[in-house]
Amino acid sequence: MKKLFLYLGLLLVAIYIFLTFFFIFRDTFKEKSKDIVANTIEELSTEDTVDAIDYINNNEKNTLEDTDLKTNVNVIECYKVGIKNGFVIVYDGSSDSVYEYTGIDANIIKATDEDLYREIVNEIEFDTKEDMFDFLESIAS
Repeated sequence: MKKLFLYLGLLLVAIYIFLTFFFIFRDTFKEKSKDIVANTIEELSTEDTVDAIDYINNNEKNTLEDTDLKTNVNVIECYKVGIKNGFVIVYDGSSDSVYEYTGIDANIIKATDEDLYREIVNEIEFDTKEDMFDFLESIAS
């Protein structure tokens, strides 16, 4: 039993020493890190800072010019609505890859409106995403 109290006493003393050193040196490390940051900022000259700002501004202008050139190109974004495996599906018009699976059952459309079903089988093309989603909303309800 005496050994247990001895070990507990040593453990408490070790924890006390650890916490004391931790709180003493914590403030010291904070001050040192503040000094390092302050010295680094002082070492930077205003000329370097101005050069860095000019560099960033020039890169932003070049990026804007690149995007302006890209927007001048006529990119036609279109979507096709068709039927695959009994469900209405949306294709990316430029690559004919699947854009979105809708989960709308084509058999229900066939039973209610056969003309619309034939149009969807032949793929209906939409110029904008909004028009395509409006159409999907109308056939889903």
